[in-house]
Amino acid sequence: MSGQRVPRVAKGKRPQYFADPATDKLMAIVVSLIGELSVTRDRLDALERLLETSGSLSRQQLDAIEFDDAATHERDRERKDYIGRVMRIVTMELQQTNKDGATPSFDEQMKSLLR
Repeated sequence: MSGQRVPRVAKGKRPQYFADPATDKLMAIVVSLIGELSVTRDRLDALERLLETSGSLSRQQLDAIEFDDAATHERDRERKDYIGRVMRIVTMELQQTNKDGATPSFDEQMKSLLR
């Protein structure tokens, strides 16, 4: 798969289920985290079973792995993408308040969220 994924943005007003809109945002983040973690756990389980069955890598070897700069950079990028998916609800709201539609930086998003 090449290129960057374009996030889908729902049109219209977001439904509100709780009296406090912040609770709705927090719930959306929690649900997003549940989905992300579920997929991660399934993939991790599959990999561990495959490694154990093939005998190609022990848990001790797995714990001792050190990554080179390229792998570290890729892992950092993946982490940033993951956080972006989890924090999508906050990002979408901030984009709606920005006149130019620019996506705020992660630090800006976190500062806004913590206000």
